[in-house]
Amino acid sequence: MKIGYLVTLSTKVIAWKWLPMSPMERMNRDYLRKVDRLEFTKVPIGFIYVQLPGQAEPNVLWSDYTWFDVTAHYAGQFFRAEGNALVRSEGVCGDDWDLFHDGYYDICYRYYPDLTDGYTTVVNYCQTQNDSSLPTINTKEEQDFVNKMITKYKIADNIWIDASIKNKHIVWADKTSADYENWIPGHPINESDCVEISTDASTLGKWSDRACTRKNGYICKRIVPLSAQHRERLFRDNLRELAQLQQRQAPVGFIYVQLPGQAEPQTLWPSYTWSDVTAQYAGQFFRAEGGGSVGFGKGVQSENAPRLTEVQEHDQSGTATDVKLTPGDWSGYIHSGAGMGTNMCLRFLLSAGEVRPINQSMRIFKRTN
Repeated sequence: MKIGYLVTLSTKVIAWKWLPMSPMERMNRDYLRKVDRLEFTKVPIGFIYVQLPGQAEPNVLWSDYTWFDVTAHYAGQFFRAEGNALVRSEGVCGDDWDLFHDGYYDICYRYYPDLTDGYTTVVNYCQTQNDSSLPTINTKEEQDFVNKMITKYKIADNIWIDASIKNKHIVWADKTSADYENWIPGHPINESDCVEISTDASTLGKWSDRACTRKNGYICKRIVPLSAQHRERLFRDNLRELAQLQQRQAPVGFIYVQLPGQAEPQTLWPSYTWSDVTAQYAGQFFRAEGGGSVGFGKGVQSENAPRLTEVQEHDQSGTATDVKLTPGDWSGYIHSGAGMGTNMCLRFLLSAGEVRPINQSMRIFKRTN
């Protein structure tokens, strides 16, 4: 398009639904961080798309979204590209901004000297600076970068970060991963407080909770938008990793055995639905494969235990008579000899208790949704 031609503008309306995700092992930490940050590159609700001549309509580029043609709202208006040339975004933050590259994005940070205020005021101010936000720190590398900024600019006032506190853990305002935390020992204390970064040399970069009205310094953060090619490649990579991650999740039908001292599955995987199926296995013993066990999947091993199973009485002619042993009852008397003019007899009591190894109870759960 030549600047000044009529353009087609559209605005997007879409409802989001998060798929249930469960915190698996920490080996997935890097993946979760990439997925979280990928949200920054998605087209948000309210995004205005300008269709230049030769370009596709937005419903072709993003067929899963709902678009409305709002060209009439801007009818007759002229728009001109800012500056004398296109501005390249590879690592460019602009004057007074410091660049941090986290492996996926170029992230720009800026310190505003001589300004201090409460948390809400600082948040609102950052939004006026190229739609920035307060810092969110997801890795040690990014924390080290902020620490270097504090040293470089000789920042004396503590710095607000864009987070709240829940269950003694950090919760980032942008919903990104909270695997990395850097608290001063003993903090957080009050979950109604906001979170600041210490600039004191003895606790440099450490986090603590403070009243949100405290006057702290200004550091704003913004992410440089990715090129369409880079965004598409990153999206493909994440789809591939998502498929791999789904293969490592506990599938529907998965059986979880809760041993003594272990957490219930609802605690480990709160996004799943679990049913207690212990009753289906009530009283059964399970044995680790090996040793004297039957092979795995080879059926049920018959019971066995050292115990008295049969008693016979023999007379002088060699005739044997079986003596009945009933669990819980005394057997009949068996002549065992004579001495001192007295006949001696024996009888036996077989315990009625179940034969079992030393054991503890366990519970068995099955994922149903």
